[in-house]
Amino acid sequence: MNSFHSITSNIRDYKSMSPVSEIFSMVNNNSEIRAHGIGNTREYMFYFNHYTNHTSNTSNEKINLTLPDESWVLRWFDPTTGSLVSSGNIDVTTGSIELDIPDFNVDLALYLYTDAPVSVDNRQKGNEISVFSIAPNPIASSTNITFGLPERSAVKLTVYDLFGKSIITLADKYLNQGLNTITWNGVDENSRKVQDGIYILKLEANGIVRTGKLIIAR
Repeated sequence: MNSFHSITSNIRDYKSMSPVSEIFSMVNNNSEIRAHGIGNTREYMFYFNHYTNHTSNTSNEKINLTLPDESWVLRWFDPTTGSLVSSGNIDVTTGSIELDIPDFNVDLALYLYTDAPVSVDNRQKGNEISVFSIAPNPIASSTNITFGLPERSAVKLTVYDLFGKSIITLADKYLNQGLNTITWNGVDENSRKVQDGIYILKLEANGIVRTGKLIIAR
């Protein structure tokens, strides 16, 4: 299933994300490649589809991005397998940057961000989850998921792939008020290492849902 919706369906839970066609353009104007993007001022996801010719890979394609002048982390992924194609860091100093697109046959995804992918206001309000963080992220071996509960609560913490398939349930039990930390070592329910790529973390507690992106890059 290769579609922009299937890749971004969980990411759309971030209410600040919206289409961002005005910040990017294909340099070579190749009519055989469609490009789409969503994001906000801190993180973006782009999807590229080579839709008319699958007998050969694309070649020497480039994208121009208009971004704030900051350091950005970028990850190229194969949307079909979720595997990491390449990664790196870029520094934007003039308001825009031109990126080389890795050669691909059918489709390709680009995720980039300029700070921790998950952050929320640390002030506790009512029955809200007061802290929600994932560190380190990207993940080489393991990561700690930390969240604050206003009271003892039933908590379910699940990792999904980009197609909505459950990979592992990290917690499904009552946890105490205050800060709680759960570690994920990048394996599935059968203790097998998952492939490099983007995964979705879903935290449910007190009728509140928080989601975050987990990036495995060993």
